[in-house]
Amino acid sequence: MERAPQVFRDGAGSSAQVICAICLGKHPISEVSACNRPTLWNGRPAFSMRIGRRIQSNEGAPICISWQRPSGCSSGDHPERHICSGCGRADHGAFECTLAQTE
Repeated sequence: MERAPQVFRDGAGSSAQVICAICLGKHPISEVSACNRPTLWNGRPAFSMRIGRRIQSNEGAPICISWQRPSGCSSGDHPERHICSGCGRADHGAFECTLAQTE
């Protein structure tokens, strides 16, 4: 699936805000890799969790981290991992999820 180019950051440097693949909230880029909240930014239960440097669904299925980014993932080796870490749908990643924080 071809993904439209989008801007991932609100600014530049360590204060740039990015969408977290776990809670779908906006955080400084330096804090995103540490997030493992049990809820989304809006209080809804999170769909996924972080295990070390990887993410997986709450049921234990691995999720592709690259798929969550605006550029997506070019690998065809693991299409079953190409689901949104925020809601579980296969037609987008976390950055494009309608549940992601916009303000």
